[in-house]
Amino acid sequence: MNGENETTLTADESGSISLSRRSVLGATGAVAVSGLLAGLGGARTADELDFIDATALEIREGYERGEFTAKAVVEYYLDRIHEYEDALQAVISINPNALERAAELDAALGVEDSPSNPGGGPPSHAEGNPPAHAGGGSPSGELVGPLHGIPVLVKDNVNTDDMPTTSGTVAMADSIPAESATIVEQIREAGGIVIAKANMDEFAFGYSSSSSLGGTVYNPYDLERTAGGSSGGTGAGIGANYAPLGIGTDTGGSVRVPSLANNLVGLRPTRQLVSGDGVSPLHSSQDVPGPMTTTVEDAALLTDVLAGVDPDDPLTLEADGKTPHAAGGQYTDYLNEDGLEGKRIGVYSDWMPDEDEADIAALFGEAISDIASAGATVVSGLEPPSGSFVSDAYRGNHTHMDWNDYLEGIAEFDDLEELAASGELESCGITSSLELSDDVDELAEDLDFVQPFYEQRDLQHYVLRQVHENDLDAIAYPGNWDVPPAEGRGSWGPANLHLSPVLDWPSIVLPVGFTDDGAPVGMEFLGRMWSEPTLFEIAYAFEQVSDNREPPADFGPVDGTDVDWDADAIEAWNDERPVYNTVEGCGVSGVRATNADRPGTEGVDTSNLPADR
Repeated sequence: MNGENETTLTADESGSISLSRRSVLGATGAVAVSGLLAGLGGARTADELDFIDATALEIREGYERGEFTAKAVVEYYLDRIHEYEDALQAVISINPNALERAAELDAALGVEDSPSNPGGGPPSHAEGNPPAHAGGGSPSGELVGPLHGIPVLVKDNVNTDDMPTTSGTVAMADSIPAESATIVEQIREAGGIVIAKANMDEFAFGYSSSSSLGGTVYNPYDLERTAGGSSGGTGAGIGANYAPLGIGTDTGGSVRVPSLANNLVGLRPTRQLVSGDGVSPLHSSQDVPGPMTTTVEDAALLTDVLAGVDPDDPLTLEADGKTPHAAGGQYTDYLNEDGLEGKRIGVYSDWMPDEDEADIAALFGEAISDIASAGATVVSGLEPPSGSFVSDAYRGNHTHMDWNDYLEGIAEFDDLEELAASGELESCGITSSLELSDDVDELAEDLDFVQPFYEQRDLQHYVLRQVHENDLDAIAYPGNWDVPPAEGRGSWGPANLHLSPVLDWPSIVLPVGFTDDGAPVGMEFLGRMWSEPTLFEIAYAFEQVSDNREPPADFGPVDGTDVDWDADAIEAWNDERPVYNTVEGCGVSGVRATNADRPGTEGVDTSNLPADR
């Protein structure tokens, strides 16, 4: 968005918005909803909005103008999931309550259902867009919150109390937690709609998003390639427009790897900024949920909803007074087109791809030129920490203790050992920490366990010295050294992306273009703890001058489907999805789903799918 046809939403235009927030979203974590609604501008007009890559702001303003209902928008995205899911395998289950929630939001806003779908039957989507609501004109009610009616695709390791949370494993296929994760409650209370749970690497252990329950997630830009992981279902789904907003989780790159692979913006926040309560763990000292979106603006909007203190996650107590909300502001205040003017950006020039990935290096070089042309001072020649320096600081493996704590709220299993003994796991990695002691005092004397914490301190000192000596606002480097590999043909690790989590610093990735064969490439900006406002300012300004986001060509508009969406239809869709079983040891043995394995998908064109899948 370049500021053309700019429409700024003010508090007067949006009405006096009130929102009852539960205590966990108190003054330290919540932002005044009227401020959020007033703080964004620059959306496309109704005539320009085609819903491919429509932003949350654009959809919300469409609601305010009375152009369509939340129910119609949810049906639009359900049609896209239904049409394209056989190719991508990005979704584990659709939320059967999504349409009911949409109807509640429509009632709050005072709008009627679409005239094209008054009594059932598939809506008639002109050019693939949701139809206008029956009444037309301005709605009579109020927006519930900043995410009013916005569908959100949530990684399936984030607890939802009204649908299963599986972490991608068959062993937990029917596991419904007693309570939703804090971030799910935040999304709901802001008016967002959890439309579906996304496929992922089983237990978030890997970078290819392969699970015993959902199979392998494929890349919408090249269906022979992986979508990255472990939040690959969210990445592929947002990349292919299954929803405007996505939630991933990041331990060592799991928000940023699939964001790079799917031409998205992905933020790994400061660990203490966003609650991890109700999220199945990998390494709790490094795990953090983060937004995955098509624009920096939407990433900032979602961060405004998620950031703040949660008493159920003691680590977030450090966020008190550390966010823009403490001074009555918000992260979206930092979306400044001139945000690079006067900034000092360090560059890890030696963190470059091999010679056989020259196009990635060229794209990164062009991005650095864009940064300089936008008014920033580029500080090159910084010596990056060695790969071994970074990897040695990767924190000790205490997964079994974290999982035992998590399973206290899950009825099916008492602890990780019992879960591992189920014989239904695709991932062996999650069980490796069972060899370690449960005794904290013993672990404190285990050098192999505690050494990474000392290495982390040394690494923080090394990078912090560079930041201070060069007066840097951020450090830039290529996000990926190579393109996502073909599924089953090699691994794809995070490379540079380990630096942010081992430092406990935030970072944001965003697109810089495509290789000659069409694979997305991105870069990363790293900032100091609590520097998300500066990162959003830098990333937004870069996004405006570079404009590198392009939706995948093979996943265009869907002009309705043969499904009459309601809760029963969604339940039937979920029941008929394919399940991938496991073999003795580790490894997915299920054969990839065919069109017939999805309800109503007979006749879908799969001519572009690889023959061996």
